[in-house]
Amino acid sequence: PANIRRLRNWTHISPAAHGRAQARERLAIPGGSVVCLHAGNVGHKQGLENVVQCARLAARSDPRLFFVLVGEGNRMQRIESMVAGYALPNIRLLPLQPGDLFPSVLGAADILLLNQRGSVVEMSLPSKLTSYFAACRPVVAAVDARSEAAREVEASGGGIVVAPDEPKALLATLTELADNPERGRRLGAAGHAWSQAALSPAAAMAQYDDLLQTIAGSADLRHSGVSEPVEAGT
Repeated sequence: PANIRRLRNWTHISPAAHGRAQARERLAIPGGSVVCLHAGNVGHKQGLENVVQCARLAARSDPRLFFVLVGEGNRMQRIESMVAGYALPNIRLLPLQPGDLFPSVLGAADILLLNQRGSVVEMSLPSKLTSYFAACRPVVAAVDARSEAAREVEASGGGIVVAPDEPKALLATLTELADNPERGRRLGAAGHAWSQAALSPAAAMAQYDDLLQTIAGSADLRHSGVSEPVEAGT
């Protein structure tokens, strides 16, 4: 509707300018790995059991893939138990990182993961996407195709949407990107361009300014006693 405006949250994250090797060393990531990283809440909505099952499959079929889950939440104990129970060598669980190190954590990844349960459709738009796009890395989103998250990833051109709750489908997409790093670079660049155009502080302030000018213009019309034109027959 014409009287509804969408104002996006913005991000202050910028791509890490340097220190990729140092960040990987600090995170104890094996050399030569293709790093698939989740950063953020570890809760029921995220359904990260799907990522653990994907890592379990990858341990047998694609040892290049190394999974890093950074965050905290009420499902972390469950995730830790799964990783320990499967004795997975290709996944690392890390606590939330300090804000000044966060860009380098994202920059240490080759692929950024967004995972949601298939039942999550219209509940929310994950705020991590704003940081993901700014990090200039491809996003793989295992989410319902009807969700707001899927629409945002597709609008950005910065990622790939795969079916949720299907670890084999997730693994196939991650393997395809590992085989084709140039495609990953193109996706990351597209997401970063989207971030600059739609999710930067400057873009957000321009949207707010436009909204306030529209509101002020409508208020001026009301106070002046001038009615907006009405089409005949309405």
